[in-house]
Amino acid sequence: MAFNKYWGKHCRAIHIPSKTATVSDLQTEVELLRQRENFIPDVIIIDYADLIKPDSHDAKRHQLDDIWEELRAWGQTDSALIITASQTNRLSADAQYMKATHVAEDWSKAAKVDIAIGLCQSDTMKEYGMMNINKVLHRHEEFVESHVCTILQELSTQQAELDSEFSVM
Repeated sequence: MAFNKYWGKHCRAIHIPSKTATVSDLQTEVELLRQRENFIPDVIIIDYADLIKPDSHDAKRHQLDDIWEELRAWGQTDSALIITASQTNRLSADAQYMKATHVAEDWSKAAKVDIAIGLCQSDTMKEYGMMNINKVLHRHEEFVESHVCTILQELSTQQAELDSEFSVM
């Protein structure tokens, strides 16, 4: 109710349990918003793509490939920015910044995105309220993975960004 009170004019939230809806099901929900409320989203945020129910019973990596390809096609068809998250592998556990080689489960996910942003936070950084953010992949422009923006945050007071500094690691 509070979300709708403050953001209802500009946003909608659809709550669906993990692994119970396919990409097609999500598209149907958004289409219902269009028909019922004339609400046409230009940004769709999914928490998170790896927990979408697959359409097939193939191996997990093939299922993930299909899900990420369907999300890409959906964004292109509807001219919408689709934002989602994905896990990293164990190599990233002690990393100062995310790398493309840190993609978990199926490397083909990296081939589906236009831009991948890495969020990296060691235990020490978490203790001091810091996080590193970097471009991991970018389909349309040059980038350097080691160019990092370190932000200060205080999540206990809902302050996701208090200050930031750019550095090359």
